[in-house]
Amino acid sequence: MRVGSCRKELPTCRMANLSRQCAESHLRGGGEAHEGQTFSGAREVLRAMSQRESKRSSLASSPEILLRPLQGRDVEQVKAIEMAWPLLSHWDIGVYYGVAGGRQNAQGLVAIEKESDVKEWVVGFLVYRVTPPDTEILNVAVDPACTRRRIGTQMLHHLELRAVREGVQNLFLEVRPSNAPARDFYLKEKFLEVGRRKDYYSNPTEDAILMKREIGS
Repeated sequence: MRVGSCRKELPTCRMANLSRQCAESHLRGGGEAHEGQTFSGAREVLRAMSQRESKRSSLASSPEILLRPLQGRDVEQVKAIEMAWPLLSHWDIGVYYGVAGGRQNAQGLVAIEKESDVKEWVVGFLVYRVTPPDTEILNVAVDPACTRRRIGTQMLHHLELRAVREGVQNLFLEVRPSNAPARDFYLKEKFLEVGRRKDYYSNPTEDAILMKREIGS
């Protein structure tokens, strides 16, 4: 699926709170670190992201963006995007490898920026769980350099189309009450506030607002 036009947007997530324009996320169940992988690799990708942002500013137009399933080769870049937002509740990198390898009860989607036939970069990701008739949006974030390119919105809409094909009728997510920009975004995307989870979040402690969007009938 190809992604097109640009406008300022906020990504979406369940079991999460958006901090600035990125998801503060928490996936229960954890995961073991992938053998031979450390956070140092993700930090190297962070530096590459910074260099890529500088290069983008000199480009006349944005490179092509594609959406595809999360793969193992994407994980360090996904982790780097997550780490780029200091206020997130970060997942163990092994969880992402588990999602990519089919070892977690979840699936992943990545937005890819293609610079050429041989160069591509992860610029956004979304992790979700399908349990018909519902789908839970677990975690999502966008490269800080790409927050005005509608990538989060496009990933959400891609997920909706897939969920409908799998018989899903509802999308669910959770968000902090203090995150007014995220709540406004979800309301614009036709999510409704349907409940609260007392003291769900920590650091700082806060309730979670449960939001729902009906997508099938």
